Amino acid sequence: GALIELAAGFHPDLTGRENIYLQGAIMGMRRREISTVLDDVIEFAGVEAFIDTPTKRYSSGMNARLGFSVAAHLKPDVLIIDEVLAVGDLAFQEKCIQRMKDFKRSGVAIVFVSHNMQAVSELCDRALYLKSSLQAEGTPTDVIGAYLRMTSAQPRAQSDGGVEILGARLVGPDGGAVSTVAPGTSLRLDVDYVAHEPLYDTAFAVRLHRSTDGLVAYDGNVSARELGIDPVPAGRRFTLHFDFRAHVTRGQYHLECAVLDAKVDRPVARLTPAAVLSIAETRTWRGIADIELRCSA
Repeated sequence: GALIELAAGFHPDLTGRENIYLQGAIMGMRRREISTVLDDVIEFAGVEAFIDTPTKRYSSGMNARLGFSVAAHLKPDVLIIDEVLAVGDLAFQEKCIQRMKDFKRSGVAIVFVSHNMQAVSELCDRALYLKSSLQAEGTPTDVIGAYLRMTSAQPRAQSDGGVEILGARLVGPDGGAVSTVAPGTSLRLDVDYVAHEPLYDTAFAVRLHRSTDGLVAYDGNVSARELGIDPVPAGRRFTLHFDFRAHVTRGQYHLECAVLDAKVDRPVARLTPAAVLSIAETRTWRGIADIELRCSA
């Protein structure tokens, strides 16, 4: 079975119900098999109110949901999935992922092709990174890490000319450079700046986001006035030290830093990534925040 080009076999003049039979036939199902799962397909897709409406009146999302639902009710031995978990709203995407897990538990072999690395880490037992040839092979955690290292661009600095971020360093409790730590580790991001023009009403921002999907774990800033350096004179070079604790779960994270014009909340300089951080732990299954859970009996 294949979940590749959803709704590719739909005829726009046929209703959703008729297209379920058409799509099922294209995928090798007999009419009796389709009739057996028809109600489940309609319910899963969430298009009950429109099932007897021609699909040319469906939105692209509705078509994709119905196509996924038909394919998800096949009974394959091997299932090939290619970038289809972005259909529908958040609740439907969760249903899709749960359906894939049901296939997995039932013993179906799944080949999942995707750039959604969080989904890869949740669904897969083994991963391959392909780019013309095999680049990496192993556990999803190891291969995702290799992919991010190979594809991460060198830090990019952007500036409107008034101020420039010269560089950044991530250091651990002993003052040495770090890249992989345990959750809760005390860290410091040292960022170097130079002001080419006088700076007024300036703020300095730091963002931490998960590398695999861009989910923001933290986004905050401190003003030059709070730091006692407002205004910043032209020509001044200075370093700011951002101390924090890595209360996040396993995975890889990017740190970004920026200088903001506080009057209009607009970035005037940015460095991304300022640093890349890997969190090593094995207990967490999902989530991003390390809440320091303890259990006793």
